[in-house]
Amino acid sequence: MNKKFILTIASACALLFAFAPAKAQDDLSKLMEEQTKAVKGEPVIATFKTTRIINAQSVETVKKRTLDFRIAHRFGPIGTNGGGKHTLYGFDASSDIRLAFEYGINEKLTVGLARCKSRETLQGLIKYRLLQQTTDGKVPLAITLYADAGLMAEKAPDTRYSNYAHRLNYCTQAIIARKFSSGLSLQVMPTWVHRNFVSYHDDENDLLSVGMGGRVKITKRSAIIFDYFQTFSNFRKSKVSYTYSKPTFAPPIGLGWEVETGGHVFAIMFSNSAGLMESDFIPNTTTKGNILEDMRFSFSISRNFPL
Repeated sequence: MNKKFILTIASACALLFAFAPAKAQDDLSKLMEEQTKAVKGEPVIATFKTTRIINAQSVETVKKRTLDFRIAHRFGPIGTNGGGKHTLYGFDASSDIRLAFEYGINEKLTVGLARCKSRETLQGLIKYRLLQQTTDGKVPLAITLYADAGLMAEKAPDTRYSNYAHRLNYCTQAIIARKFSSGLSLQVMPTWVHRNFVSYHDDENDLLSVGMGGRVKITKRSAIIFDYFQTFSNFRKSKVSYTYSKPTFAPPIGLGWEVETGGHVFAIMFSNSAGLMESDFIPNTTTKGNILEDMRFSFSISRNFPL
């Protein structure tokens, strides 16, 4: 056999074996780059674990065709002004209980119904995910729009609800959030609350406030959660009032510990607000001058049911 032919074949085989791994490596590198690009452009999920933080709504909506059932319980003040040990530090006095059903029509739209013990309020709510943060940074923020309407069904001891419209109140929010890492999420909430009836004639029917909330992950399944609202109200800032019984108002604050246990999310919380609805805790949170006296123990349980 021609030696040149054998040498040529051997050389070709050597080149094939030399370049084949390089080409395979190049193909593998391209594939990994394409997969990385796809991952980088995905939506950021689980900015918060549930649709609420403590008092505040979170940026999250309920998943498509899923029913979220939530129970929240707010007790009385833990301090001596609330009874102290005589009321088991507030456990004997429930200030509010909220039962809520929220349903995900699709991944962006959630609707819900709720009932609060405070003034026997019935609430309808809607949330819409306007924008979702992405992993590639092209969309750096998540934005969810929220609105609710409440009807106070209690039998009033006076004529304050003689006009049926006086029983109605409303809230709208833009919830703007960012998940900075797997362990830190923050959000801000420009908020408008309207009440058709106010108890003090120099109080405002319309209130503007800005809230902020966050979640700091401490273990795989638990996190510290917090929220705060600052209300802009001349009536609440002024120490002078035309009404003789004006209370001292305070910004609603909350701090808690959240635990995910399978299909449940359980939270143990403390807050100075007595109510659980935006149209209640934003305008009506008061103080006796000592934040520890004002704090109330609270808990919530959220359970998802795929339908």
